[in-house]
Amino acid sequence: MLASVLFAAATASTPQPGALEFRSIVPSDVHKLCSLLDENYITSPDGALQMVYSARLLRWLLTFPGAHRDLCLGASEHGSHELIGFVCAIPSPLLLRGVAHLGDAVEVTLLSVRRSWRGHGIARKLLAELRMRGAAHGIHCAIYTGAERRGQPVLTLRCSH
Repeated sequence: MLASVLFAAATASTPQPGALEFRSIVPSDVHKLCSLLDENYITSPDGALQMVYSARLLRWLLTFPGAHRDLCLGASEHGSHELIGFVCAIPSPLLLRGVAHLGDAVEVTLLSVRRSWRGHGIARKLLAELRMRGAAHGIHCAIYTGAERRGQPVLTLRCSH
């Protein structure tokens, strides 16, 4: 009995990704998005180095010409309005030698998950939802960068700065 009480207390304080809601992020959500990114996007452990996105830039990212509202989405807990994750993608033609005959892809431009929710598969669920939304628009390919290899890549590219 003691073990079950301890288990219940441990799981109650740990975020669980079971009851997620996905919704399109619109320009009126830009302040919530700024808060999520300011607190959780690329930053050094001591806070000395941080990527900061302005509200103006994020508003443009959500509304630029050709953007699909369905391809910028946030995740929150069921019944909450606080964003715990966000992914944004833009449609992009796939070109081979300058010719657009390979169809379209979505290019993931921004992905962030709250630190307290990392390790619970939120990014994977955001990308799965993005794939479903892209497929609804006839787009069946996604392009994104990552820190670790996932699956077998069709194409790899190395860049030097």
